[in-house]
Amino acid sequence: MYRPTKVRIDTSALQHNLAVLKGWTGSGFFCPMVKANAYGHDEILIAKEAEKAKADAVGVALIEEGLRLRQNGVQLPILVFASFEADAMKIMMEHHLTPVVGRFRDLEALQKVSPREVNVHVKLNTGMQRLGFDKQDLPRLHARLKELSFLKVEGVCTHLTHGEDAASLSGPTAQQITRFKDMSHGLPGLRHLHKSASLAVLKEKAREFGARPGIGMYGLPYEGRATGEGLKPVLTWSTEIVDLHQVEKGENVGYSGQWTAPRRSTIAVLPMGYADGYMRNLGNKGEALFRGQRVPVVGGVCMDYIFIDLTDAQKEGEAKRGEPVVMLGRQGRETIHAQDIADKVGTIAYEIVTSISRRVPREAV
Repeated sequence: MYRPTKVRIDTSALQHNLAVLKGWTGSGFFCPMVKANAYGHDEILIAKEAEKAKADAVGVALIEEGLRLRQNGVQLPILVFASFEADAMKIMMEHHLTPVVGRFRDLEALQKVSPREVNVHVKLNTGMQRLGFDKQDLPRLHARLKELSFLKVEGVCTHLTHGEDAASLSGPTAQQITRFKDMSHGLPGLRHLHKSASLAVLKEKAREFGARPGIGMYGLPYEGRATGEGLKPVLTWSTEIVDLHQVEKGENVGYSGQWTAPRRSTIAVLPMGYADGYMRNLGNKGEALFRGQRVPVVGGVCMDYIFIDLTDAQKEGEAKRGEPVVMLGRQGRETIHAQDIADKVGTIAYEIVTSISRRVPREAV
């Protein structure tokens, strides 16, 4: 590693979260979602931790994600939630990836390439209006599954649109679950739902279903600032000061002089930027942790660098090159949460962590 910018993954916190979520799921199918580089946390690292936690499978969005896991030694069943064509199905069969089928075209693609028994999961559309068979498709679906005797339906699933309202007897989640029960009647296999929000709310009530936890596994908020009880953040994004400048009152910092020093200021340069996933619109908005204190990001965010103002944070002496800075996570008594960053740019915690680019190395701690 030639620069100090990195993401650290707290595997003990991750294992804690997996145990909590698995406990809420009971004996049902447990399939952590590791799509989008495990929500920015490193898909290979997280999938292998899921193996240690005795997960039944892991889920990805893309065939390429499943292949990457297989090529790096992940042995768990891997559910792939993409829609498929015949050439893609052939690759999946070769690498023992499990397709989640939600269109008749998916079944036709399997029929073209499969010479042997194939495990599949069937997805039903209960309100997301994204992927999955609709209610009016069910008679034809049952008929096609009987015709395609080589298919073994291991599971039937859906995707909840809300989840945080799961305790309500009449809300969207309750309606979807009722619809899911009705639509899945007569189909073989186990049942599983997705969304950390619903799992956090349902807990005991959800034990008849398996679960595909997402953001909750990483200890991040699933709706606004709501986080499942007892879940812990596992990601810390940190770097070090690579240079320091004394900027006089009235001098500008960065491209286009987007920040002007209101006084003589100590400006530190950090080796990370929007190419690493630190969003450009965090310029003059973001914060960092230096010596356990919040300090402002000043000036524009460059592709490879950002600036922070340390003028008020040097009570223990002048800042030095090489001192650690935390952009997301805990330092001392202060914590910058993904949602703190999201609030500044009008987005959600999911986007903050999934935006951390692959050029930032991840390491287990």
